[in-house]
Amino acid sequence: MLLREPKKTIKIKYDTTAPSYEKLYGEEQRRKYAIAFKMLREAHIEIASSQILDAGCGTGLLMREISREAQHVVGVDFSIGMIREAKKRIDSNIWERAKCSLVLADIEYLPFRENTFNLAFSITVLQNIQNQKQVLYELFRVLKKNGRVVVSILKRTGEKEQVINLVSQLKNVEIHAILEEDKDLILLLHGKAQQSSEKSNSTH
Repeated sequence: MLLREPKKTIKIKYDTTAPSYEKLYGEEQRRKYAIAFKMLREAHIEIASSQILDAGCGTGLLMREISREAQHVVGVDFSIGMIREAKKRIDSNIWERAKCSLVLADIEYLPFRENTFNLAFSITVLQNIQNQKQVLYELFRVLKKNGRVVVSILKRTGEKEQVINLVSQLKNVEIHAILEEDKDLILLLHGKAQQSSEKSNSTH
């Protein structure tokens, strides 16, 4: 298993960098979003009229990009600094404010019922997660039948193999497509059927 920084360390880092995050990484993130949107178009997946989850939403950059088409977008992040920055930016636009909601929570334990969302994104997140299987399980738990998940992972030794192995352990989930970005791989995952409501064994 690849080593990750402790969750508390990551939270402090994102709380601190939140005000400058988009200036530092905005263009890099937009490149990943462009690839993700391309994958969805090629798979004939509509964003319009969808209930969308952005798991690890940061400053809400992706939320603001897709709120123009989506029915509603919910962003979740465990960094209070990121949530505050996202709220400030979303609140400045009346259209985005009407279509976006923010939740301070840990994506390893999403505070939503099953069958809530049509589509979920988790971009630049899994690289920071120790228990990646739990996050993948949670993303598909809250998706509706035949929902899709778009995730990014770093192109570093062992990362791709680890995530592919974890996906293979999830019931009725398969990899639909993989595309490359400069530093990352973008994966489109397909939930072929509703996830079981049984408790995940990933923490055992």
